[in-house]
Amino acid sequence: MAQFRVVAKVMRILGRGYCPMGGFEVGDEVDFFGEMAPMCHWAYNSLYPAACILASGGSLFWSPDPDSVELCCPDPLNPVVFELRRASDQAEDSD
Repeated sequence: MAQFRVVAKVMRILGRGYCPMGGFEVGDEVDFFGEMAPMCHWAYNSLYPAACILASGGSLFWSPDPDSVELCCPDPLNPVVFELRRASDQAEDSD
C-alpha cells in the first residue's frame, strides 16, 4: 500500500523531440499511481520500481534529492526523461 503519492513530470524528450506512444510534452505531469496513468506500458514499467520506493518513503541512493529521481523510458530514438517526485501529501487509502 502506498504511503505517499508520486507525481511523474516530463522533464525532457530527447532524440526527435516527441513521444510517439504517450503524446507527452515537456512539463506534463501525471499522478503515477492514479487511475490508469496515461503512459505507455514501456515507460510505466521502467518507472514503476522507483515509484514504489518513493511511495513507500524510501529514496534512491544516486539521486541528490531524497524525494525525487530522474529516469527515462527505454525508447532508443525518443527517450522521455521523467522526474518522479514524492508528493508532500499522503496517498489516498484504497482499502
